[in-house]
Amino acid sequence: MNLSDEEDSMKSLPTEEATQPQQSATGFDGVVRQERQRRKQNFGPNAKQVRKPNNILVDIYGVIAPWTFVTHLKKFAKDNIGDYVRQNWENKLTRTIVGRMWEQLKIDRKAGMNIPNIEEPNADNKPDEIINTTINGLQWVLESKYPALRTQMEKLCTDLWSNSFETGKLKADIYPDVIDAFHYWRFEEFIKIYSYASGPVEGQRQFLRTTAAGDLNRYIANGLNSSGGYKFDPNKFRGLLAALREPKPDNLLYITDDPRKARAAERVGIRTVIVNRSGSDTGKYDPKETNGMTVVTTLADIEFINDPNAYVIPQCC
Repeated sequence: MNLSDEEDSMKSLPTEEATQPQQSATGFDGVVRQERQRRKQNFGPNAKQVRKPNNILVDIYGVIAPWTFVTHLKKFAKDNIGDYVRQNWENKLTRTIVGRMWEQLKIDRKAGMNIPNIEEPNADNKPDEIINTTINGLQWVLESKYPALRTQMEKLCTDLWSNSFETGKLKADIYPDVIDAFHYWRFEEFIKIYSYASGPVEGQRQFLRTTAAGDLNRYIANGLNSSGGYKFDPNKFRGLLAALREPKPDNLLYITDDPRKARAAERVGIRTVIVNRSGSDTGKYDPKETNGMTVVTTLADIEFINDPNAYVIPQCC
């Protein structure tokens, strides 16, 4: 055998790489690998690479749901308060708020305030007349945003919305990119997700459970309440770190639509991503306001990467 024949025979032998068994894509690990490969290929040119956090804190309005849904909720309350009052007339909350309304309207009318001539029903009125007159009063209070009864009307509307969510009459609108992003964060990257809002946790969970796209709570570890007030105070975020028992603030990523909230979080070391749904560069999204911050127009443009400086456990054998 000459040299050229030997070379040809060597070429025909299977290489070490070819003789190695192909890594199976079956099983949990295989599915995760395939999902991550597919995901990486789908990121577009506008994707922003973000170091993978341990936990994600996400605002509801502006990130998960559009702010226009707030307007829808207010209109829904005005359109449905009549049916609600009729169905819940004997409810303690309803009767308490109705009594408070008539008492306040009477006081303000005597004080010379411009109160419409909606007379409080009396014992001589028929039950239907009493209810209809009460509904007229409540509708006026809602439409006029009557400040003296704001707290009471918020309670009434919250109960109305809660009942409507549970019966399926009302469903929360969410942005179309939310489901896929949540799946990526929770089930591909195994990051815990926490919703963050000024409302109670029970209300957040109900809202997320009754969206038009289905139940989002399967992705959410828990809800966090800002305990009233605005989220522009860095102390709010210090409290969140304590609640999550997170000793390293940069292990938490806060996703919001408001640069002011993001700045407050960054002051305590929390990393942030701003979601500018409109794509506008004016107002709160002026480049001067977002300078040095990570801004995306869709959740689909958030690409998580591993920390290159993180300690990697050596492979055995």
